[in-house]
Amino acid sequence: MNEESAHAQQPALDGLAVRKRASSRSAAAKARDAKAAAELAPAAHQPIARVVLDIQTPHLGRLFDYIVPEKWAKLAQPGALIRTRFGGQRVSGIIWERADESSAPRSSLRPLERVLTTVPLVGEHMRAEIDAIAQYFGGSSANIVRLAVPPRVAKVEGELADSDRAHVHADSTHLDTLTALYANMSELNRALAIHTVSAHVVWDTLAGFTDGLVQWQYDLTWLARAALDQERPSVFILPDMRHVTQLAEALRRSGCRELSRDAATGQWQGDFVVLNASLPAADRYRAYYAVSQGKVSCVLGTRAAMYAPVGPGAVYVSYHDHVYQNWDGFTPYPNVWDVLKLRAERSRGIVVNAGYVRSRMSQWQMDAHEKTTIEVHALPAVAAERSAWVRHLNREELERLADPAIGARVPSTAVRALRSAVERGPVLLSIPARSQSAVLCCGTCRKLAACRRCLGPLMPAGAAASAQESSAASGQGVPQRALQRTREQHAVCQWCATPTSSATWTCRHCGGSAMRLLHVGTEGTAQELAGLIQGVPIVISTPHQGRGVVDWIPNKPAVVIATPGAEPVVRAAGGDAAGRANGSSQHAGYQTVAIIDAWTSLYGSALDQRIDTLTSWAEAAALCVPRREGGQVLILGEAERSVAQSLLLQDTRVLARQELSDARETGLPPVISAALVWGEKNSVLQAVSAVEADFGGLPAIQTLDGELPSVLGPVPKSIPQTMRQQYMEGMYQRVQCVIRVQHADLPRLVRSLRDAQARHTAAKGSEELHFHVHPKNLI
Repeated sequence: MNEESAHAQQPALDGLAVRKRASSRSAAAKARDAKAAAELAPAAHQPIARVVLDIQTPHLGRLFDYIVPEKWAKLAQPGALIRTRFGGQRVSGIIWERADESSAPRSSLRPLERVLTTVPLVGEHMRAEIDAIAQYFGGSSANIVRLAVPPRVAKVEGELADSDRAHVHADSTHLDTLTALYANMSELNRALAIHTVSAHVVWDTLAGFTDGLVQWQYDLTWLARAALDQERPSVFILPDMRHVTQLAEALRRSGCRELSRDAATGQWQGDFVVLNASLPAADRYRAYYAVSQGKVSCVLGTRAAMYAPVGPGAVYVSYHDHVYQNWDGFTPYPNVWDVLKLRAERSRGIVVNAGYVRSRMSQWQMDAHEKTTIEVHALPAVAAERSAWVRHLNREELERLADPAIGARVPSTAVRALRSAVERGPVLLSIPARSQSAVLCCGTCRKLAACRRCLGPLMPAGAAASAQESSAASGQGVPQRALQRTREQHAVCQWCATPTSSATWTCRHCGGSAMRLLHVGTEGTAQELAGLIQGVPIVISTPHQGRGVVDWIPNKPAVVIATPGAEPVVRAAGGDAAGRANGSSQHAGYQTVAIIDAWTSLYGSALDQRIDTLTSWAEAAALCVPRREGGQVLILGEAERSVAQSLLLQDTRVLARQELSDARETGLPPVISAALVWGEKNSVLQAVSAVEADFGGLPAIQTLDGELPSVLGPVPKSIPQTMRQQYMEGMYQRVQCVIRVQHADLPRLVRSLRDAQARHTAAKGSEELHFHVHPKNLI
């Protein structure tokens, strides 16, 4: 029965005849369907796109295959930003590569919904480096893309479409000046000119000023201009935005221009950009996009700039590479030193680790790769001429001087020196950052009590945590140095959890056998010191005060009280706002710098405690005028011998060598590689067991004193406020372990930990589990 006869036989009431269905769709609808089908048809060439999606889950850290529709075939190039569907959500991603076939059935693949960029946002070279960084730290490429590529701001791409690249040439007189100050500058200049091999440079920065700039600014300005002259990209990683701003000002003064819109042509032009995660979205994306498209090749920034999309042969500069800001707080926790070294070795680049203080990693680089590392350090005569007179006013020295106020925080000798100096110009009182803690120390020499197994800091078993909490909660404004004998019979190492009996413990420094609990605090210091010198302005520069950090002060009598990293720069004539605008500002210096409460440096528990202490002291001392102009640096209080000696001798290599010697003795980084594993106790122990099974038993660490176990811990780990509910009522224990291996075994260790973490998340385990390769601290 045909359709017409069926309708004829169907009964219907009068006026309600059955409507006939259209026998066929309209021609226009058919055309639209045909066009849509043609657009969604797979591309004729390489129809498969392998995409890194913005998905951070460990067990999904891989490439996902999608079909490239014909309409996106030209734009869907590797490196392009796309949007598509994953599961029930729409996500962004980066096309990593195109392919002819997929291992998954074609019927199971979805098409790309949209290509967002007209040009690749992540180039081939950068994609390879992202893969290498992710593999090194045990993360996924998606983890690094999230950290490296800022959110897109579409209007920026149109702004930079017609921009041209500027050209800057180095000034040879700057090289001549630096050659007169530093040894091995000719080797560094030669390395910049050779583009076929990678190089590593350790640069020990001089104190003082050159051509009106603080010396580190002058050094890095020359390096940036030299890289531009050699047509090398350059990336400068600085501790904070204050340093970035200072270096940008120095570059502008030297004739370089920050990326900006030209008023005459309307085009964006410049020699350098500032790339930082805290910038407004449009500014950050503009800086990234300009570098990725090759329009600018010099990048300044903080930690986020280590992922700058520069090409091969780049110069990677890290100023004070050991500061805590250089360790990323997001998975997979990369750090600046390892990332820059990895990128330079892959692309025949140059790594320059510069700073007043040499880090443990840089000293290890010098010792382990002496023939391939260039050491740039001050000529002895220049260092002596540039430096201030450093005096360590500890108890022994004050007794020799017969000081009547030996027990005071600022003895009479220091007060007289400060009052005399302030008549000529400003003086600086450097105070420790705000802190309140409790530590175990030797009852005889008051130095930090250390574990005999790994030299980690000891804390009393049981009641120590409550003592620390009550000390922090007391909120006392006046510093406390009250010593009390510990009631506990045992102490526990915070690194390896080894118990130590107070009856058998002996101090490695003086041989003493008694331990005491010391409460260390630096609250209220600024208010106390403000009354030392009367009749001159008092300037307080610290993030913890209402005014915040003061950038600069005039070269006039004043007492400046500042915490580390917040010291104002002293500007001479022309240092006002107008002078800075036209680039005529000149730097002067402090007449005297006093380092207050040096004794607090004895009780830090961080792995780099002594290095960090010397860095803060050296940065303050570098702002002092030289000895020939009456400059003095006063260290007030007891201090670690190697730290004070490094500053007294104006040679920070003394401490770096001591640090490396201690690392060899205890089997700690950078002599070996280490990974910190933390989270819920059972999850951590299972991950460590999986690593041991993968290795067939972790080999012991060989040290000068014998063998040490590869695994330290588990030890309790503090619970952050945001996770208190997860660990409430003691339902879970939060612990950490440190796994140590030789450098050659690090890739295998990372793979084992990554697989263990992926299995944990794939099983939908809600318990916390993380790992961190080469952490800043072991606590």
